[in-house]
Amino acid sequence: ASAGRDNTTGTRNVYLGFSSGSSNSTGSNNTFIGNETGVNSSGSGNIYIGNRAGIGRGTSNRLYLDNNNNSIPLLFGNFDTRTLGVNTFGKTGYTLSVGGSIYGNGSLSLGSAAYIDDDTSLGGNSDDWLRLNGYVEMKSNTDSYGIVLRDKDNTAYLGITQKDGWSYFADSNTSSNYFLRGNGANAEVRGTLSAGGNITAPNLKTIDWNAAYAQ
Repeated sequence: ASAGRDNTTGTRNVYLGFSSGSSNSTGSNNTFIGNETGVNSSGSGNIYIGNRAGIGRGTSNRLYLDNNNNSIPLLFGNFDTRTLGVNTFGKTGYTLSVGGSIYGNGSLSLGSAAYIDDDTSLGGNSDDWLRLNGYVEMKSNTDSYGIVLRDKDNTAYLGITQKDGWSYFADSNTSSNYFLRGNGANAEVRGTLSAGGNITAPNLKTIDWNAAYAQ
């Protein structure tokens, strides 16, 4: 009863539920499903699903899915920008936004141009953060680099990679410019080794300093 009661010039609307779409007098191509969905709303091309979802909204081409008139719906969509928010209205420039934590029990595949970006401010600085807790495996499709850490100016690097059974630490994005590499229990320093404290080698009886200090 009273669903779509105030519509005067709008066309191609769908109303299902008590008072759904009431007070929307001129909107067209709207879908109202649920008790009091879209009451006192306006606009066209909207989809409101769930008890009292989208009450008082005044824009067009939006999706609201919830079971009450909450300030932030469980699911929000913008058909103009082709974006979707879960428990959030979304962030400009991002196709999918999530207002909370994400749990996954499967795999995440990223394309060649994909990256993970977090613009939140942590520790007083606006940085990119990736927090991982547990076992992490990364595979590179090239011997030149695996993991590359860059400074804020994108000019200095710390590269970490595996090549031919060796683990490399380099100050660039290529393993050929390494300063430290290791294989099993063996380590090799390329260049000068400086220490600000004592160096102990309990299982080493003789050190050839000409060979071990610099290469």
